[in-house]
Amino acid sequence: MLCKAPFLGLTIDPAGWLSLCCATNNRKYFSTQITDIEDLNDFFLGEEYSHIREQMKDEGLGSVSQCVNCRGSLSGKWTEADNYNLKHYEQPLKIRYLELTTSNTCNQTCVTCNSYFSSKWRKIEEQFNRQAFPSYHLKDDSVEKICKVLPDLKYLQIKGGEPFADKNNLKILRELAAVNPSCELIITSNFQNIPDEWYEALFLLKNIKVGASIDGVGKTYDWIRGGNFDDTVANMKKFYDITGIPLIVNICVSLYNISVLNEIYDYFKDADYVDHIISNNMVVQPEYLAIDLMKKSKILELVGDKDDKFSNIRSVVTIDPKEYLIKQFFRHTETMNKIRGFNIFDIQPELYHIFK
Repeated sequence: MLCKAPFLGLTIDPAGWLSLCCATNNRKYFSTQITDIEDLNDFFLGEEYSHIREQMKDEGLGSVSQCVNCRGSLSGKWTEADNYNLKHYEQPLKIRYLELTTSNTCNQTCVTCNSYFSSKWRKIEEQFNRQAFPSYHLKDDSVEKICKVLPDLKYLQIKGGEPFADKNNLKILRELAAVNPSCELIITSNFQNIPDEWYEALFLLKNIKVGASIDGVGKTYDWIRGGNFDDTVANMKKFYDITGIPLIVNICVSLYNISVLNEIYDYFKDADYVDHIISNNMVVQPEYLAIDLMKKSKILELVGDKDDKFSNIRSVVTIDPKEYLIKQFFRHTETMNKIRGFNIFDIQPELYHIFK
């Protein structure tokens, strides 16, 4: 199977590492950060990246070591490769797709995350016996390298951290509006706060898709994401009222919400501010929060065996539960219970039996 990612563009992660895509299992494969190069297109057309393209054409997805997380595509599981294969690349090659994270600045402490992607996690990493990553933030010269490729882009995807919390993204959006307003812009936000100044830039762009990261409803959401569900919904409605753009509810599936997926769907399925709901994003790391730790029969019990919207979840290949991972799950949960100040087991008592 071919993945078009190496032919379309590249990904810049929170620390500035350049990689094939967000799903790569080795962000440092190229040993190159944006600060190490003069020009993104030169890197994209360079020897190392060209080698990956040739390998992909000759041997397929399964041959590229960076792509281990997407090899599930070979067995019918939806992965990031499917996202890229929906797009088209052209010859001669140029960067047409750029996935961008300008910093790890974030205002939430999602339970499945860490300080590499969220600066707010830095204050609590120690409670999980983990070393905190520093705060990352692209410098002005790196932002200029990004702005240089904006005129040729067909797709720009901005992630975080929290995109609306970093003004570098606002600078990039204003430049995109000036040089390439028809570029498809995809933003994934937690919708905790969108300052009014962002709307002016968004109004100048013609092709916008916005995802709202929603991993639960009510107190389940509050516990998983460390934010306030009611505030998030209010901001989603405000965004729709101002822009007229209905949102994509994007669920990150983990052990903490697999038993409430239908609740999330039921809450948002008829909302006028929601375009559609997806649950393609599934936790892989940390592995003690991934649903493949469960028995397959338990997954089918929770999501059913016929509903099309959960077909990708039903296709997950489960492993024999490892006792040490199950213990890590409960330790991680108890630590977060203390941080949140309330107990997820009181809200979802079925979590006690998630592995049975």
